[in-house]
Amino acid sequence: MKMRAPRIDSGTPWLDPIPSHWHVRRVKDRYRVIGGGTPNAQEISPDLEVSWATPTDFSDAERWLTTTARHISTEGHKSIGAPLIKTDGILISCRAPAGKVALPAHPLSFNQGCKGLSPRHKNVSRDWFFYVLVDQRAQIEGMARGATFLEISGDALKRVVVQVPPIGEQRGIAAWLDLQTSRIDKRIELLGKKRELLLKLRQSLIDELIQADSSSAALVETGQPTIQKIPEHWTLSKFKSKVFFREGPGIMAADFMDAGVPLLRIGNIAPGFVTMMGCNFVAPEKVARQWRQFRLKLGDLIISASASTGIVSEVGESAVGAIPYTGLIILRPKAGMSKNFLRYFVVSKPFLDQIEDHLKGSTIHHFGPTHLRQMLIPVPPQNEQDEIAAILDQRTTRIDKQIVLIDRLEALLKQQRKAIIHEAVTGKIDLSNYEPPVQAT
Repeated sequence: MKMRAPRIDSGTPWLDPIPSHWHVRRVKDRYRVIGGGTPNAQEISPDLEVSWATPTDFSDAERWLTTTARHISTEGHKSIGAPLIKTDGILISCRAPAGKVALPAHPLSFNQGCKGLSPRHKNVSRDWFFYVLVDQRAQIEGMARGATFLEISGDALKRVVVQVPPIGEQRGIAAWLDLQTSRIDKRIELLGKKRELLLKLRQSLIDELIQADSSSAALVETGQPTIQKIPEHWTLSKFKSKVFFREGPGIMAADFMDAGVPLLRIGNIAPGFVTMMGCNFVAPEKVARQWRQFRLKLGDLIISASASTGIVSEVGESAVGAIPYTGLIILRPKAGMSKNFLRYFVVSKPFLDQIEDHLKGSTIHHFGPTHLRQMLIPVPPQNEQDEIAAILDQRTTRIDKQIVLIDRLEALLKQQRKAIIHEAVTGKIDLSNYEPPVQAT
């Protein structure tokens, strides 16, 4: 494919020059922007007629938005003033996660966190505009404004500038992108499946050694539903007797500063050691007065109270003295407990099963010190704890290296996907004569 020339300035600072026979228009010239509504809770049911969408339904990996779990009645849909978006329309998330774009797989309605684009006339390629809006997500997301929460307004969307080739070229470029992105998406999907298998293997290795020493022939019944058997020379102890734990304090956003004592959030909890990238800060004098007991020590372990990340982070020198925000739990092993054994226990099935058991019937999805006080931990002799941790270090390290490689490949493929879309929708790749391959029947 050759580079297209001549090109003209689009007149928009963040939009690259475009082929001279293309036009620049605003979204409102091609689409009507439609706002969403808010139904009452009783109007939502899986058994009613109209699918109901919210910003949380959008996916980075899937262009089609299909909501099957929530529906509203036809009358309910009319009463809240939320027009249907048909399959020739486009849906945009306008609250967090803002700027995501999706195509409706079937007619659906949506809440106030979304905006719908409905074509003004038939001579519009929905697939072309989908890719243009995907390419412009950063600019669209940057339009979000608000005091209590960020939101992209309908007026802002109307003003979004889009490049418009002739309709035949729109369709050809979109068809070419469908082909190229589907190939990349399949490779990403395969990498995801391989990662999932590796994570399952990693988990099974941890569960096998944490639940029972495989070299031990004699197991005894514990009478506990979540930890039913342990080797006879192990003990089953209260978690609180072997581990000190403390959840971080709730700190108001008004206390955040540009410098001071680091305040760690969930994004700072990384595999291996705590990362300081992107942390908040609070005033040292306020920490000394109110929160000094939460300051981290070298070697502390931190986990998320959601129990869904599967990540244990250790405090290195750079994080000493920092404070974990609420929702993060500090763990310090007591006498007779190996830190490395504890690191594996808190991501093992015996630990996670206990959390699930304690949260059963509850509407909350996270645990805290109250739950940890009720938990049990199998305790081998300390030398055996160290041996188990060393074996798991060796075995999981090999798996972790493969997962890191998969993550890098996936990131490269996503960058390639993004670059291909950008090059195509800005006309840098000459697709003016592209004819989609004939589909086999």
